[in-house]
Amino acid sequence: MKATGYSLWLMPDKDTDAYRFMQSLIEDLARIAGGPVFAPHVTLLGGMEGPAEEMLAKTKKLAGQVSPFDISLGKSGTQRVYFRGFFAEVRQDAAVMAAGAEARRVFSMPGDYFPHESLSYWDYSEEVLAKLQKATANTDFSRGNFTAHSVHLYRTEGVVAEWEFLKEFSFLDAH
Repeated sequence: MKATGYSLWLMPDKDTDAYRFMQSLIEDLARIAGGPVFAPHVTLLGGMEGPAEEMLAKTKKLAGQVSPFDISLGKSGTQRVYFRGFFAEVRQDAAVMAAGAEARRVFSMPGDYFPHESLSYWDYSEEVLAKLQKATANTDFSRGNFTAHSVHLYRTEGVVAEWEFLKEFSFLDAH
């Protein structure tokens, strides 16, 4: 499936156990499902449209209005939405939800925020979903918990392999 526009991602630092754990899990599940491999992330906002310069400016503004906060992962879940096919739930505490609301305000995008860490994108049968659930039945997703210190702006046009990282903005350090 192809995506459009830009996305804001919250990501664990690449040199952390949380990143390595989640990346390994995503790779393992991609092998089971035959799906794409992608970097571990919690999408803060997706589907933004506009010129890159505008997306960069708005992301910088957002980063200057948000303090670092913790991402705590819970049990696995699934939805019949491609980019939420199989995921780890993110605890919807005040800081997480406030960051989601602020992103929607800055980018003028209404709607509800459903924080989650994608584990596998959905385009598979119930049989494959059952295999993913079995493979993660005893997984301690809290090993993927992290503190979000920044927001990453990605151009998410096309298929996953075509997505492009643009810039990282540290929270409350964007001026």
